Amino acid sequence: MTAALLNDNINQKLVRKASISFGISLLMLTFIIGLASVIAFLADLTLPLIGLCLLSGGYVAAKITGLKHRDLLRVILKSFLGIAPGIVLILLAMSVKFIISNGGIMDTILYYTANTMLGTSPYLAVLLIYGLILMLELFVGSSSAKAFLVMPLIAPLADLIGVTRQTAVLAFCFGDGFSNVIYPTNPVLLICLGLTVVSFPKWFKWTYKLQLCALIMACIFLFIGVAISYGPF
Repeated sequence: MTAALLNDNINQKLVRKASISFGISLLMLTFIIGLASVIAFLADLTLPLIGLCLLSGGYVAAKITGLKHRDLLRVILKSFLGIAPGIVLILLAMSVKFIISNGGIMDTILYYTANTMLGTSPYLAVLLIYGLILMLELFVGSSSAKAFLVMPLIAPLADLIGVTRQTAVLAFCFGDGFSNVIYPTNPVLLICLGLTVVSFPKWFKWTYKLQLCALIMACIFLFIGVAISYGPF
């Protein structure tokens, strides 16, 4: 019994050391994400660096606990097979963005949306801006890329249709934010779901009601913004 207790104590110490080691890798991960938000060239390397941190942290933790290389490779392979379908979905999502951007479809969407906004009421116009961003979010997940595409067009349009620029920016923020966690073309969402046992259909079924609530609340706040001429500009 004494030997069993001794083994338990040793195992607990090893698990504690492994947890601390993996926790350090998570801290490094947080540091890298923070740097990527302020250093431009790191932004494109964020996901590979995240994978490297998690893989190295898991490897060190496994070696601390005495896991053999063969068993470790078996665990890694099993985990990879679990997320392999998500890799195909990510490639499909990125291909949609490539086709829309390089095929000139984005320019057509912006052109006809701009023509539709002219001559409409401010309330309808702000909904069109919101709907435009929701649609573009399906193809372009990057906030900065969407802002680069549409804000030079939306800013002067807002002046022409009687909507303050702050209200137009608010519509952009609403359209860009909440939809990230439901669109199947968002690679980050697919990666996160691939790391869990939750499939996208199950996730969609659970979150679409929350998205509808967010949609209704966003429209209400946009109408309030138009009514009170939100912002000084």
